[in-house]
Amino acid sequence: MKREALGAAGIAAIAAVVLPLLDGGPPIVFAYPNCPVDPNYYAFQYATKGYKGQFGWLYTFVPSVPDYNNDFSLSHLYSFTPRDSPSQPIFQHGDWFVEVGWYQGYGTQLIAYPYPRYYTAKQDSTWSYTELNFGEAVRNTHVDYEIQYVGYDYGNNRYKWSVYADNLGSPLQTWEHKDMATGVPSTGGEVNEFANSGTQMRTDVIPNHQLKDSNGNWNNWTPSYMTSQSDSTSACDDLSFTFTWDAQYQDFRVTGSR
Repeated sequence: MKREALGAAGIAAIAAVVLPLLDGGPPIVFAYPNCPVDPNYYAFQYATKGYKGQFGWLYTFVPSVPDYNNDFSLSHLYSFTPRDSPSQPIFQHGDWFVEVGWYQGYGTQLIAYPYPRYYTAKQDSTWSYTELNFGEAVRNTHVDYEIQYVGYDYGNNRYKWSVYADNLGSPLQTWEHKDMATGVPSTGGEVNEFANSGTQMRTDVIPNHQLKDSNGNWNNWTPSYMTSQSDSTSACDDLSFTFTWDAQYQDFRVTGSR
């Protein structure tokens, strides 16, 4: 829900994340940086290369948002345009994206009060941010979400990306995007930059979290799949949010307040 442009930013404070060992041994505490993007506050995992889609199960919380008319908290899948070369920051084109998820509080069309609503948004190099707000999200359970490339509009010279929430047979929206032939996947939570104190971020993701390759195959987002794609996955979080991250990139949660 990027109502201001995302952009590359310096890495600042370090936050602790508990990452379980795969062999069931004692947890190791890793340090992860603040998320290297502006303007809001985030906690998410992200890859570095473009894919044709991503799928994930996100739990619908009802986070505390003290000022529903001005603040928001959300949980989403977010795909953005890959950088032009490995020497550029990973979020070089983070301003150009498609996203889908649920939000609580302020939306550009509807206020999500007292319960969260589904939403989707997109922005490309035309710098036209467009957001659509929908009905109430199914609460207190994990809901399936998806972003996937569905074809090219040769008449308008645009890439077509469909987004889904709780119904993979019927998209919420099919966006036409000027720039995004593939999307770098990221998943997590966000609150707005000037949110009132007490605005919560809450995200919970469970297996199977998946990515779609150029051949149209869905694959579990795991370390072995990243290796097969010569890719990598990182995690980050801002402020006082606690990001607990599973080593398989399949199971993580975010808690904390602005």
